[in-house]
Amino acid sequence: MAAGRVLVVDDTKLITKMIHDILTKAGYEVTEAFDGPEGLKKLKTFNPEVIILDVMMPGMDGYQVARSIRKESQYARTPIIMLTAKSGIHEKIAGFEAGADDYLTKPFDPTELELRVRALIMRARTAREGEPVVSQGKVISLFSLRGGSGTSALAVNLAVSLARLFEQEVPLVDLALETGATSIMLDLLPRLTLSHLAKEEASVFDPSLLKEYLAPHSSGVRLLAAPTTPVMAEVVTPNLITHTLTMLRANYPHVVVDAPHTLGELTLATLDLADVILLVVPPEMVALKAASGALETFASLGYPDNRTQVVINWVFPKRGLPQKEIEAALARPVCATIPYEMDAVVSSINEGVPLVITQPSLAWSQAVENLAYQLASTEAKSLADATGSKRVAAIRKRMAA
Repeated sequence: MAAGRVLVVDDTKLITKMIHDILTKAGYEVTEAFDGPEGLKKLKTFNPEVIILDVMMPGMDGYQVARSIRKESQYARTPIIMLTAKSGIHEKIAGFEAGADDYLTKPFDPTELELRVRALIMRARTAREGEPVVSQGKVISLFSLRGGSGTSALAVNLAVSLARLFEQEVPLVDLALETGATSIMLDLLPRLTLSHLAKEEASVFDPSLLKEYLAPHSSGVRLLAAPTTPVMAEVVTPNLITHTLTMLRANYPHVVVDAPHTLGELTLATLDLADVILLVVPPEMVALKAASGALETFASLGYPDNRTQVVINWVFPKRGLPQKEIEAALARPVCATIPYEMDAVVSSINEGVPLVITQPSLAWSQAVENLAYQLASTEAKSLADATGSKRVAAIRKRMAA
């Protein structure tokens, strides 16, 4: 029995043959069309489970074909992967607006193509058959377009809190490639970084090999460190991050990501896989404007509103914008407020010991721990209840007070 049926619509015969060979070797049944009208005809006779659709085709482009497919009720939910040589955010937004479920840039990695096809088919079959989705780890990405928002310190302390609360290892992925500050905050000197992983990308697909790149910390955090220099950071690609996060979420209950401070392809690859995007906002106008722009972009990309949660981080002592004004400007509630404790935070960074460890009774530390519990997976909370976790019980009591 075939792994699934895939329709490829692309006017470049070399590309269609390449995709055909990759997917048939992986066990899929594949048929091709070389323009939009032919693709729409084969859609009805072949009844594919996934459609791979080139954007740039003569006459009827991929966006038009996608819109035509979505008008047919029978194929309104058939997964579509847009395939294009253009990698800009505007093209990606246009693809999602036309009805695409995923977006792959040429030249593509054969393994990534097969993984994306497999994931879309499994998701569609699960939705169609009403079967429960197999539980996977929860990816939490901390993001801010505003430099100096304190996202790295929050990411480190959030990962440590999750690891200690639920006594489970938590990978922390440092994608703030310009600074790579998380290793300093954890007082670690990782032997291997993301740049080493990029050179041995096959390791991503083997959990035991991938774990070798995760530097262990006494708290239970395992750090996948940023490259040591900006030059080495250039080898970190969106494909690498997609593969890495997919494998980590399949093997760990929680994954924390310190995301880049841009809206480039690397960031979008990260946020596409996030279950929760923590949008970190210091209470001042420049940060608020940046956060508003990020939310507009997320909406254009089709991210559900509930995927993004706003965190106010007080990185200065007073005279910040009131929470009500921030909520009104962003048209969504704030899920947590981290109080000002700059002296303590800076000391913890300089010492290389997270603040939730050195000063757990501090209001800052308690706010981060509360947030960690709030974001934790249902499975982790249920396991903590079953084992009678005193840490979790104490946080629940504190939050209820």
